[in-house]
Amino acid sequence: MKTFFILSCSLIFLNFIIPKEERGTLKVTVTGIDSAEGLIRAALFQGEEGFPDDEAKSFRTASVEAKEDKVIFFFEDLPYGDYAISLLHDENENGKMDTNIFSYPKEAYGISNNPEVVLSVPSYQEAMVELQEPQKNILIHLRN
Repeated sequence: MKTFFILSCSLIFLNFIIPKEERGTLKVTVTGIDSAEGLIRAALFQGEEGFPDDEAKSFRTASVEAKEDKVIFFFEDLPYGDYAISLLHDENENGKMDTNIFSYPKEAYGISNNPEVVLSVPSYQEAMVELQEPQKNILIHLRN
């Protein structure tokens, strides 16, 4: 019984001195959806590798049925840190961004921080958002 008491007290003590990894939620509101066809796909990246279009290298992915106007994603239980999000309105649900002969997107897309897209894809640094609180709200507007 004494051993059990000592073990219990030790575990309680360790719980206070060992720092716990803080975690939070990214609430992503997506606007600029022109049709209710298909899916809105989201890829959450925790580093540059694979950003913005290699879902296999993303930290998490999610998808919801498209609705005109807006949809909301919740990425929950994320360790505090830096993230970037890429979105695709996959109207034909083929799992990829359709492009024209000049490689320009035929389907709407979005990137966290809504950076200007001129001739190249925005970098991870341009799209990066910092999660350091229990919930961070992000607004991403789709581009056509």
